[in-house]
Amino acid sequence: MPRAAKPDFDEPAVSVIIPTCNRAAYLEAAVRSVLAQTHRPAEVIIVDDGSTDGTAELCMSFPEPVQYIRQENAGVSAARNRGIRNAKGEYVALLDSDDVWHATKLETQLAALREFPEAQWCTCACNVIDDHGAPLRPGDGLRQVFPVFDSLGLSPEELFQSRLERFTVQAAAAAHTVFVGDAFELLFHGNFVLPSAAVLHRRVIDRVGLFDEAFRKAEETEFFHRVAARFPTAMVMSPLVDYRMGQADALTSPSNTAALILGALESGRRALALRANPTAAERKAFEQGQHRLLLRLAYAYLSTLDRDAARRTVVRAWEGGAAVSPRSVGLYAASLLPVPVLRSLHKAKRLITRRVRAH
Repeated sequence: MPRAAKPDFDEPAVSVIIPTCNRAAYLEAAVRSVLAQTHRPAEVIIVDDGSTDGTAELCMSFPEPVQYIRQENAGVSAARNRGIRNAKGEYVALLDSDDVWHATKLETQLAALREFPEAQWCTCACNVIDDHGAPLRPGDGLRQVFPVFDSLGLSPEELFQSRLERFTVQAAAAAHTVFVGDAFELLFHGNFVLPSAAVLHRRVIDRVGLFDEAFRKAEETEFFHRVAARFPTAMVMSPLVDYRMGQADALTSPSNTAALILGALESGRRALALRANPTAAERKAFEQGQHRLLLRLAYAYLSTLDRDAARRTVVRAWEGGAAVSPRSVGLYAASLLPVPVLRSLHKAKRLITRRVRAH
Protein backbone atom coordinates (compact mmCIF):
# COMPACT_ATOMS: atom_id res chain seq x y z
CA MET A 1 0.00 0.00 0.00
CA PRO A 2 1.55 3.37 -1.00
CA ARG A 3 2.05 5.68 1.92
CA ALA A 4 0.00 8.85 1.87
CA ALA A 5 1.51 12.24 2.63
CA LYS A 6 1.94 12.70 6.37
CA PRO A 7 -0.14 15.51 7.89
CA ASP A 8 0.84 17.84 10.70
CA PHE A 9 0.27 15.55 13.68
CA ASP A 10 1.47 17.55 16.67
CA GLU A 11 -0.23 16.41 19.87
CA PRO A 12 -3.67 15.42 18.58
CA ALA A 13 -6.44 15.59 21.17
CA VAL A 14 -7.67 12.18 22.31
CA SER A 15 -10.96 11.55 24.09
CA VAL A 16 -10.99 8.33 26.13
CA ILE A 17 -14.39 6.66 26.63
CA ILE A 18 -14.79 4.24 29.56
CA PRO A 19 -18.21 2.55 29.90
CA THR A 20 -18.73 0.84 33.24
CA CYS A 21 -21.35 -1.03 35.24
CA ASN A 22 -20.59 -2.38 38.71
CA ARG A 23 -16.85 -2.48 38.07
CA ALA A 24 -15.68 -0.29 40.95
CA ALA A 25 -13.17 -2.97 41.96
CA TYR A 26 -11.35 -2.57 38.64
CA LEU A 27 -12.21 0.95 37.50
CA GLU A 28 -9.51 2.77 39.43
CA ALA A 29 -6.73 0.73 37.80
CA ALA A 30 -8.23 1.43 34.38
CA VAL A 31 -8.48 5.18 34.95
CA ARG A 32 -5.02 5.46 36.51
CA SER A 33 -3.55 3.69 33.48
CA VAL A 34 -5.10 6.37 31.26
CA LEU A 35 -3.85 9.22 33.41
CA ALA A 36 -0.34 7.70 33.29
CA GLN A 37 -0.17 7.82 29.48
CA THR A 38 2.93 9.38 27.94
CA HIS A 39 0.52 11.06 25.52
CA ARG A 40 -1.89 12.69 27.94
CA PRO A 41 -5.54 12.50 26.80
CA ALA A 42 -7.56 15.69 26.45
CA GLU A 43 -10.50 14.15 28.35
CA VAL A 44 -11.50 10.90 30.01
CA ILE A 45 -15.26 10.30 29.94
CA ILE A 46 -16.61 7.62 32.30
CA VAL A 47 -20.17 6.58 31.47
CA ASP A 48 -21.75 4.79 34.43
CA ASP A 49 -24.42 2.45 33.05
CA GLY A 50 -26.51 2.21 36.20
CA SER A 51 -23.95 0.95 38.73
CA THR A 52 -25.02 0.15 42.29
CA ASP A 53 -21.58 -0.58 43.79
CA GLY A 54 -20.10 2.78 44.72
CA THR A 55 -18.82 3.68 41.25
CA ALA A 56 -20.17 7.23 41.55
CA GLU A 57 -18.26 7.88 44.79
CA LEU A 58 -15.06 6.48 43.30
CA CYS A 59 -15.35 8.68 40.22
CA MET A 60 -15.60 11.80 42.35
CA SER A 61 -12.03 11.14 43.51
CA PHE A 62 -10.48 11.25 40.03
CA PRO A 63 -8.69 14.45 38.94
CA GLU A 64 -9.13 16.35 35.70
CA PRO A 65 -9.51 15.65 32.84
CA VAL A 66 -11.83 12.86 34.10
CA GLN A 67 -15.55 13.47 33.59
CA TYR A 68 -18.40 11.39 34.99
CA ILE A 69 -21.77 10.74 33.34
CA ARG A 70 -24.44 8.50 34.82
CA GLN A 71 -27.33 6.90 32.94
CA GLU A 72 -29.95 4.26 33.57
CA ASN A 73 -28.75 0.80 32.61
CA ALA A 74 -28.98 0.46 28.82
CA GLY A 75 -26.03 -1.76 27.91
CA VAL A 76 -22.40 -1.24 26.98
CA SER A 77 -23.17 -0.01 23.44
CA ALA A 78 -25.44 2.72 24.76
CA ALA A 79 -22.82 3.71 27.32
CA ARG A 80 -20.04 3.90 24.72
CA ASN A 81 -22.29 5.89 22.42
CA ARG A 82 -23.16 8.35 25.20
CA GLY A 83 -19.47 8.96 25.79
CA ILE A 84 -18.66 9.32 22.08
CA ARG A 85 -21.46 11.86 21.62
CA ASN A 86 -19.94 13.95 24.41
CA ALA A 87 -16.36 13.61 23.18
CA LYS A 88 -14.57 16.63 21.72
CA GLY A 89 -11.24 15.08 20.69
CA GLU A 90 -9.90 14.54 17.20
CA TYR A 91 -9.43 10.89 18.15
CA VAL A 92 -11.61 8.58 20.23
CA ALA A 93 -10.00 5.79 22.26
CA LEU A 94 -12.07 3.10 23.95
CA LEU A 95 -11.28 1.35 27.23
CA ASP A 96 -13.41 -1.17 29.09
CA SER A 97 -13.40 -0.52 32.80
CA ASP A 98 -11.85 -3.85 33.77
CA ASP A 99 -8.89 -3.55 31.38
CA VAL A 100 -5.63 -1.63 31.77
CA TRP A 101 -3.47 0.28 29.30
CA HIS A 102 0.32 0.27 29.18
CA ALA A 103 1.79 3.75 29.63
CA THR A 104 2.92 4.14 26.00
CA LYS A 105 -0.27 2.86 24.35
CA LEU A 106 -1.58 6.14 22.99
CA GLU A 107 1.88 7.41 22.06
CA THR A 108 2.64 4.25 20.08
CA GLN A 109 -0.70 4.05 18.28
CA LEU A 110 -0.68 7.72 17.36
CA ALA A 111 2.83 7.26 15.96
CA ALA A 112 1.51 4.44 13.77
CA LEU A 113 -1.36 6.60 12.56
CA ARG A 114 1.08 9.43 11.85
CA GLU A 115 3.26 7.05 9.84
CA PHE A 116 0.30 5.66 7.88
CA PRO A 117 -2.30 8.43 7.52
CA GLU A 118 -4.31 6.32 5.08
CA ALA A 119 -5.20 4.20 8.13
CA GLN A 120 -7.88 6.06 10.05
CA TRP A 121 -8.04 3.68 12.99
CA CYS A 122 -5.57 1.62 14.95
CA THR A 123 -5.67 -1.42 17.18
CA CYS A 124 -3.02 -3.36 19.07
CA ALA A 125 -2.16 -6.69 20.67
CA CYS A 126 -2.74 -7.49 24.33
CA ASN A 127 -1.64 -9.46 27.36
CA VAL A 128 -4.13 -11.41 29.44
CA ILE A 129 -4.54 -10.90 33.19
CA ASP A 130 -6.72 -12.65 35.75
CA ASP A 131 -9.32 -11.27 38.11
CA HIS A 132 -6.57 -10.02 40.43
CA GLY A 133 -4.41 -8.43 37.74
CA ALA A 134 -1.79 -11.19 37.59
CA PRO A 135 -0.55 -12.43 34.19
CA LEU A 136 -2.67 -15.32 32.94
CA ARG A 137 -1.11 -17.91 30.63
CA PRO A 138 1.80 -15.72 29.46
CA GLY A 139 2.17 -15.74 25.70
CA ASP A 140 0.23 -14.56 22.70
CA GLY A 141 -2.69 -12.62 24.20
CA LEU A 142 -4.58 -12.23 20.95
CA ARG A 143 -4.56 -15.98 20.45
CA GLN A 144 -5.79 -16.55 24.01
CA VAL A 145 -8.67 -14.09 23.65
CA PHE A 146 -9.89 -14.72 20.11
CA PRO A 147 -10.76 -18.24 18.83
CA VAL A 148 -10.19 -17.26 15.19
CA PHE A 149 -6.46 -18.02 15.32
CA ASP A 150 -6.76 -21.56 16.65
CA SER A 151 -9.73 -22.18 14.34
CA LEU A 152 -7.52 -21.33 11.36
CA GLY A 153 -4.37 -22.88 12.80
CA LEU A 154 -2.51 -19.59 12.31
CA SER A 155 -0.68 -17.18 14.58
CA PRO A 156 -1.88 -13.55 14.53
CA GLU A 157 1.14 -12.53 12.45
CA GLU A 158 0.53 -15.34 9.95
CA LEU A 159 -3.10 -14.34 9.53
CA PHE A 160 -2.43 -10.61 9.22
CA GLN A 161 0.43 -10.91 6.77
CA SER A 162 -1.79 -12.98 4.47
CA ARG A 163 -3.68 -9.79 3.52
CA LEU A 164 -1.91 -6.81 5.11
CA GLU A 165 1.47 -5.17 4.58
CA ARG A 166 4.08 -5.43 7.31
CA PHE A 167 6.11 -2.42 8.49
CA THR A 168 8.22 -1.38 11.45
CA VAL A 169 7.47 1.83 13.34
CA GLN A 170 9.71 3.49 15.90
CA ALA A 171 7.75 4.85 18.86
CA ALA A 172 8.24 5.28 22.60
CA ALA A 173 11.91 4.24 22.33
CA ALA A 174 11.02 0.88 20.77
CA ALA A 175 10.47 -0.76 17.38
CA HIS A 176 6.96 -2.04 16.72
CA THR A 177 5.68 -4.36 14.00
CA VAL A 178 2.62 -2.82 12.36
CA PHE A 179 0.33 -4.44 9.78
CA VAL A 180 -1.47 -1.95 7.54
CA GLY A 181 -4.27 -2.36 5.03
CA ASP A 182 -7.80 -3.61 4.41
CA ALA A 183 -8.91 -5.97 7.22
CA PHE A 184 -12.46 -6.43 5.90
CA GLU A 185 -11.92 -9.94 4.51
CA LEU A 186 -9.96 -11.10 7.55
CA LEU A 187 -12.75 -10.20 9.94
CA PHE A 188 -15.10 -12.69 8.27
CA HIS A 189 -12.91 -15.41 9.76
CA GLY A 190 -13.56 -14.01 13.25
CA ASN A 191 -13.11 -10.89 15.33
CA PHE A 192 -9.64 -9.95 16.59
CA VAL A 193 -10.19 -6.35 17.73
CA LEU A 194 -10.56 -5.51 21.42
CA PRO A 195 -12.52 -2.33 22.14
CA SER A 196 -9.85 -1.46 24.72
CA ALA A 197 -7.24 -1.60 21.94
CA ALA A 198 -8.98 0.72 19.48
CA VAL A 199 -8.16 4.33 18.61
CA LEU A 200 -10.32 5.90 15.87
CA HIS A 201 -10.23 9.24 14.11
CA ARG A 202 -13.46 11.12 14.64
CA ARG A 203 -14.23 11.06 10.92
CA VAL A 204 -14.44 7.25 11.07
CA ILE A 205 -17.31 7.40 13.57
CA ASP A 206 -18.96 10.25 11.66
CA ARG A 207 -18.90 8.04 8.54
CA VAL A 208 -19.87 4.60 9.89
CA GLY A 209 -22.02 5.58 12.86
CA LEU A 210 -22.04 4.52 16.50
CA PHE A 211 -22.31 1.09 18.12
CA ASP A 212 -25.58 -0.70 17.34
CA GLU A 213 -27.46 -0.66 20.65
CA ALA A 214 -29.63 -3.59 19.54
CA PHE A 215 -26.52 -5.78 19.95
CA ARG A 216 -26.28 -6.56 23.67
CA LYS A 217 -23.48 -9.06 22.99
CA ALA A 218 -20.84 -9.21 20.20
CA GLU A 219 -21.48 -5.51 19.55
CA GLU A 220 -17.77 -4.91 18.92
CA THR A 221 -17.72 -7.60 16.20
CA GLU A 222 -20.44 -5.79 14.26
CA PHE A 223 -18.96 -2.33 14.83
CA PHE A 224 -15.37 -3.04 13.83
CA HIS A 225 -16.40 -4.97 10.72
CA ARG A 226 -18.45 -1.93 9.74
CA VAL A 227 -15.39 0.27 10.30
CA ALA A 228 -13.11 -2.08 8.34
CA ALA A 229 -15.53 -2.05 5.39
CA ARG A 230 -14.73 1.63 4.81
CA PHE A 231 -11.32 2.40 6.32
CA PRO A 232 -7.88 0.71 6.28
CA THR A 233 -6.39 -0.12 9.66
CA ALA A 234 -2.99 -0.07 11.35
CA MET A 235 -2.47 -3.04 13.68
CA VAL A 236 0.33 -2.63 16.23
CA MET A 237 1.53 -6.08 17.25
CA SER A 238 3.03 -4.92 20.56
CA PRO A 239 0.83 -5.80 23.56
CA LEU A 240 -0.26 -2.40 24.87
CA VAL A 241 -3.38 -3.53 26.77
CA ASP A 242 -3.88 -5.89 29.71
CA TYR A 243 -7.17 -7.66 29.01
CA ARG A 244 -8.85 -9.07 32.09
CA MET A 245 -10.38 -12.55 31.99
CA GLY A 246 -11.93 -14.72 34.66
CA GLN A 247 -14.72 -12.57 36.11
CA ALA A 248 -17.79 -14.70 36.82
CA ASP A 249 -20.11 -12.23 35.09
CA ALA A 250 -17.82 -11.33 32.18
CA LEU A 251 -19.26 -11.42 28.68
CA THR A 252 -16.64 -14.03 27.79
CA SER A 253 -17.88 -16.42 30.49
CA PRO A 254 -19.23 -19.78 29.21
CA SER A 255 -22.82 -18.80 29.98
CA ASN A 256 -22.60 -16.08 27.32
CA THR A 257 -20.87 -18.14 24.61
CA ALA A 258 -23.95 -19.06 22.56
CA ALA A 259 -25.27 -15.49 22.57
CA LEU A 260 -21.87 -14.14 21.51
CA ILE A 261 -21.66 -16.59 18.61
CA LEU A 262 -25.21 -15.81 17.48
CA GLY A 263 -24.25 -12.12 17.47
CA ALA A 264 -21.13 -12.88 15.44
CA LEU A 265 -23.18 -14.85 12.89
CA GLU A 266 -25.54 -11.90 12.43
CA SER A 267 -22.59 -9.50 12.24
CA GLY A 268 -21.06 -11.50 9.38
CA ARG A 269 -24.31 -11.50 7.44
CA ARG A 270 -24.62 -7.74 7.84
CA ALA A 271 -20.99 -7.14 6.91
CA LEU A 272 -21.27 -8.98 3.59
CA ALA A 273 -23.82 -6.36 2.48
CA LEU A 274 -21.53 -3.43 3.31
CA ARG A 275 -19.69 -3.60 0.01
CA ALA A 276 -21.68 -3.51 -3.22
CA ASN A 277 -19.48 -6.08 -4.97
CA PRO A 278 -17.60 -8.25 -2.47
CA THR A 279 -14.73 -10.16 -4.02
CA ALA A 280 -14.70 -13.91 -4.41
CA ALA A 281 -12.15 -14.10 -1.59
CA GLU A 282 -14.40 -12.05 0.68
CA ARG A 283 -17.40 -14.26 -0.08
CA LYS A 284 -15.34 -17.38 0.57
CA ALA A 285 -14.09 -15.98 3.88
CA PHE A 286 -17.67 -15.15 4.84
CA GLU A 287 -18.89 -18.68 4.09
CA GLN A 288 -16.00 -20.34 5.89
CA GLY A 289 -16.41 -18.04 8.87
CA GLN A 290 -20.13 -18.81 9.13
CA HIS A 291 -19.45 -22.56 9.01
CA ARG A 292 -16.84 -22.38 11.80
CA LEU A 293 -19.14 -20.25 13.94
CA LEU A 294 -21.98 -22.74 13.54
CA LEU A 295 -19.77 -25.60 14.71
CA ARG A 296 -18.61 -23.51 17.68
CA LEU A 297 -22.28 -22.79 18.42
CA ALA A 298 -23.08 -26.50 18.32
CA TYR A 299 -20.27 -27.15 20.81
CA ALA A 300 -21.58 -24.33 23.03
CA TYR A 301 -25.01 -25.96 23.05
CA LEU A 302 -23.45 -29.30 23.96
CA SER A 303 -21.64 -27.59 26.84
CA THR A 304 -25.03 -26.60 28.26
CA LEU A 305 -26.43 -30.10 27.51
CA ASP A 306 -28.84 -28.78 24.87
CA ARG A 307 -28.48 -31.77 22.56
CA ASP A 308 -31.35 -30.90 20.22
CA ALA A 309 -30.01 -27.37 19.55
CA ALA A 310 -26.52 -28.77 18.97
CA ARG A 311 -27.81 -31.33 16.47
CA ARG A 312 -29.91 -28.76 14.59
CA THR A 313 -26.92 -26.42 14.39
CA VAL A 314 -24.63 -29.05 12.89
CA VAL A 315 -27.28 -29.88 10.29
CA ARG A 316 -27.67 -26.18 9.55
CA ALA A 317 -23.92 -25.94 8.90
CA TRP A 318 -24.03 -28.92 6.54
CA GLU A 319 -27.04 -27.52 4.72
CA GLY A 320 -25.14 -24.25 4.30
CA GLY A 321 -22.26 -26.00 2.54
CA ALA A 322 -19.95 -26.90 5.42
CA ALA A 323 -17.83 -29.99 4.90
CA VAL A 324 -18.85 -33.21 6.61
CA SER A 325 -15.64 -33.13 8.64
CA PRO A 326 -14.50 -35.29 11.57
CA ARG A 327 -15.28 -32.38 13.90
CA SER A 328 -18.81 -31.87 12.62
CA VAL A 329 -19.53 -35.62 12.65
CA GLY A 330 -18.16 -35.81 16.19
CA LEU A 331 -20.40 -32.99 17.34
CA TYR A 332 -23.42 -34.63 15.73
CA ALA A 333 -22.59 -37.97 17.35
CA ALA A 334 -22.10 -36.31 20.75
CA SER A 335 -25.55 -34.73 20.45
CA LEU A 336 -27.00 -38.26 20.44
CA LEU A 337 -25.38 -39.25 23.74
CA PRO A 338 -27.45 -39.40 26.95
CA VAL A 339 -27.19 -36.34 29.17
CA PRO A 340 -25.37 -38.18 32.01
CA VAL A 341 -22.68 -39.30 29.57
CA LEU A 342 -22.27 -35.77 28.20
CA ARG A 343 -22.04 -34.40 31.73
CA SER A 344 -19.28 -36.89 32.58
CA LEU A 345 -17.35 -35.97 29.42
CA HIS A 346 -17.52 -32.25 30.26
CA LYS A 347 -16.32 -32.96 33.80
CA ALA A 348 -13.38 -35.00 32.50
CA LYS A 349 -12.42 -32.27 30.04
CA ARG A 350 -12.46 -29.58 32.75
CA LEU A 351 -10.23 -31.75 34.95
CA ILE A 352 -7.74 -32.33 32.15
CA THR A 353 -7.71 -28.62 31.27
CA ARG A 354 -6.96 -27.63 34.87
CA ARG A 355 -4.09 -30.10 35.08
CA VAL A 356 -2.60 -28.92 31.81
CA ARG A 357 -2.74 -25.27 32.92
CA ALA A 358 -1.19 -26.17 36.27
CA HIS A 359 1.84 -27.57 34.48
